[in-house]
Amino acid sequence: MSSSLGNYFTVADAVREFGVNVLRTFFASAEYRSQQAYTEETIEEARRRWDRLERAYETAVEHADSADALTKTEDGEFRDALAAARAGFEAAMNDDLNAREAMAELLEVATAVNRHVEAGGPYDYRALRESIEFFEEYGGDVFGLQFGDVTAGEAEIAENLVELVLDVREEERDAGNYERADDLRDRLEALGVEVEDSDDGPTYRFD
Repeated sequence: MSSSLGNYFTVADAVREFGVNVLRTFFASAEYRSQQAYTEETIEEARRRWDRLERAYETAVEHADSADALTKTEDGEFRDALAAARAGFEAAMNDDLNAREAMAELLEVATAVNRHVEAGGPYDYRALRESIEFFEEYGGDVFGLQFGDVTAGEAEIAENLVELVLDVREEERDAGNYERADDLRDRLEALGVEVEDSDDGPTYRFD
């Protein structure tokens, strides 16, 4: 990719196009010492991997909260797979930050969750909870992947911040600082917030 040829993505463009989870999966799928080659195939592979992780996380949450998840049920194969994945993930990251192998262990957890659920209930509650914690700790805290929906509190904070920026933008427009006002609108749009002006004032929506 080259700026002279115009065939490149800015960070904001890439986030809008693919989303942060796909991008983080993309970069975590390569060794940090090597350059990650961008192609339609590699980004699509990252998308498939993220979809697989997200679905497995949602499956684990759904079935851990179900009536068929019993505290006394034990699936030895499931628990062994989780223990092996945890050991493998930590070993990979301790091996010169081998993110590619660590990501492979995260995908093994997704496989283990799906295999356990597809076998039918009753489900191993403790193992399901451990798999959820695995996704959130290793996938979330280490790789920065965002599992689960944004909470109502986080959404409210985001809306309040957007409205605050729009208030500042209106003040700039009233003061005749139109270039500054346009810059604030462009910055919001770069973050995925589409602003529309009307006679009744600005409105917005999240892309």
